[in-house]
Amino acid sequence: MMTLLRSLVLSFISALLTSCSPSGPSDSGHAVSTDFAITASGMNATVSTSWIFPSAYALTPPPLLDANMANVDLLEAWIVVKKVHFFRSSNPDAYAVSADHYQGPFFVDLLDGTPEPFGSIRLFPEGLRRIKMQLHKSNSLPSGVPAALGGNSMYFRGQVNGFAFTYASDDTTDFQIYGENAVNPESGKKLMVTFRIADLFKQIDLSAITSNTDISATNRVNAVNPCPTIHASATNLYTCFRQGMNKAAKFGKDNGDDDLSDDESVN
Repeated sequence: MMTLLRSLVLSFISALLTSCSPSGPSDSGHAVSTDFAITASGMNATVSTSWIFPSAYALTPPPLLDANMANVDLLEAWIVVKKVHFFRSSNPDAYAVSADHYQGPFFVDLLDGTPEPFGSIRLFPEGLRRIKMQLHKSNSLPSGVPAALGGNSMYFRGQVNGFAFTYASDDTTDFQIYGENAVNPESGKKLMVTFRIADLFKQIDLSAITSNTDISATNRVNAVNPCPTIHASATNLYTCFRQGMNKAAKFGKDNGDDDLSDDESVN
């Protein structure tokens, strides 16, 4: 009797552990191989009725507009990503299983006409609703990367109202992009994150820049109500850029045009 009872208990525990254990491509025969990339885009973010900043516009985009309708010439825009995890849950606070992940760092030129490829990854074909990307700062830079990115995870350089400005952040927290529209990984179709650069600038009032200005964690550039649609209580431009980058990001599956429409993204 004791032997039978012990056997039943062990069988129950084994079944319970199996049902609760995270699963991944290593224990699934139906995982698919797909690619992942990051780029910038202005889709659905027209700064006028006649112009859209496309993801394929390389290096020197036309002028953007800020919230005060001032022309912005964006000359450089970079981010550094260390880790990328994919999740099935849209809840950023809930535990969710990441099927697989990337390990960087990856140095991404957001103004390059070609999305930055991270390589292939094996994922479940079931719906993904969230992606988490960890920002990274490094003093070891590959060739072709601006020296100002050293020790920073994000770097912008441009001009507004006749003044040069930079934005540099050494933040190493996460971008979390999530929504209720499930994205199903599919062989031959690329998963992608796009940053809506036009949307970002359109929501920030840069009138506090009245001379050549370097925006950073130690020089946040105080301003009055500079980005209410990004962060209602923000009192400086540094917060607007950091919070705005997260709001301007979309995650989804590309249909082949190196951009994401609303029906291709989770959010």
